[in-house]
Amino acid sequence: MTEIDFPQWLQDEMDQRAWTQADLARHSKLTTGAISHVMSGNRKPGPDFCNAVARAFKFPPELVFKRAGLLPESINSDDPRLKEINYLLPGLPEDERQDIVEYVRMKVRIAEEKGEYRGATEPNPST
Repeated sequence: MTEIDFPQWLQDEMDQRAWTQADLARHSKLTTGAISHVMSGNRKPGPDFCNAVARAFKFPPELVFKRAGLLPESINSDDPRLKEINYLLPGLPEDERQDIVEYVRMKVRIAEEKGEYRGATEPNPST
């Protein structure tokens, strides 16, 4: 993926929605001045700005933070399924999140038995 600068990315996202800076301000609860400063490159986007844009665009905050250069790209960051899981999983009740982790572990065991698993075999101790 060819990286574009944050103001251009922001403009592209607004264009896809046919939004003006005023529309983004209304949806994000940012001021038009703050948006204008970031769009012109006079100010770098900070965490509050990125969170507000993420809410407005209904994107995972991590995506906007990465686009703004506030988070590094991670391994497998191009896999949209992982992004979707990372975005959706926290909204589930704890017991359902645990069910999903157990399901993935079962799928890993099956893939290992078939010799098809390519990832780490140690479970994450934080789960």
